[in-house]
Amino acid sequence: MRSLFILLLLVPLSTSGFAQSSAQRWEQLVSQFERHLARDDWRQAYTLVEVLNRETQSLDRDDPGTSRVAVQFSRLADLLRRRDRFGEAERVYIRLLSIRERSLGSDHPAVGQTLNAIGLFYRDQSKFDEAAGVLTRSLSIAEKAFGSEHAEVAAAANNLAMVYRDQANYAMAGPLLQRAVAINESLVGPEHPDLAAALDNLGLLYQAIGRLDRARPILERSVAINEAALEIDDLRLATSLKNLGGIYRELGRLGEARDLYERSLATAEEGLKTNRDHLLLLAAAGEAAEALGVETTARERWQRFLDVFDKQRSMGLEEYGAHLGVLETSRNHARQVVGG
Repeated sequence: MRSLFILLLLVPLSTSGFAQSSAQRWEQLVSQFERHLARDDWRQAYTLVEVLNRETQSLDRDDPGTSRVAVQFSRLADLLRRRDRFGEAERVYIRLLSIRERSLGSDHPAVGQTLNAIGLFYRDQSKFDEAAGVLTRSLSIAEKAFGSEHAEVAAAANNLAMVYRDQANYAMAGPLLQRAVAINESLVGPEHPDLAAALDNLGLLYQAIGRLDRARPILERSVAINEAALEIDDLRLATSLKNLGGIYRELGRLGEARDLYERSLATAEEGLKTNRDHLLLLAAAGEAAEALGVETTARERWQRFLDVFDKQRSMGLEEYGAHLGVLETSRNHARQVVGG
């Protein structure tokens, strides 16, 4: 009996030792994952995704380890996306969404933000139906969490509208863009550059459906806002000038269109003096030069774009990852221009 009594006393001690070992193993696993990410070693980090996902499922919902893993999964998904590892990125995004839904609930703002990231990822892959589905849910969560007049709602509405625009579903895109403009104007005022970006999207939508009479004043307003900004954003101004130039050209006001394209090119070139490898500015300069018929400049800018694009793609740099869909489209156009 005494031996049995001693054995029973030792059982809790043995269980406690196992728990401590499990906690240590968890810490070692997460730390190893974080070290791989700190070195941008996506291959080694990715090998730990499934085991970390399983371990996380055994944690309490409010365990801080869950949030820690979610943050790192988000980093890895972004890194994989920038490295063009789209299959692996999608898997990590799905695991991330599952972790956040389990720990935070299906209507938590962080879940909405994760859905937004997944939606943009699907849009870059031209998976528009999938993108529309998750972005619709992201918008719904933002509305529940923040109310109808919030910056998160405006961003979610804009992102969903862009997917509908890609699908040429202008009837769905229009009201969403109008809503994004209205929310932005109420939040930041009528002369803020963030409003100009929303106006550009709405104006281009009206251009796409042939409503130049509605597109022109909207894009004129965007140009005026960007020109009046305390700190001129060369990319935003060059883009809005180019967009308005396209409207005037379609209206047959060719002299005014040419002036706008010249100003767009000059603005983009000014920005490139500071950062000669800025992909979006190179694209803006190439497009404006093309519109002006300045073939030598257009070819030079598009060739530079291709050189920088390949460099940023191979290195997974931030600008490439942040604007993947737009840059892929520009890359295809650049190849046509330079004959590559």
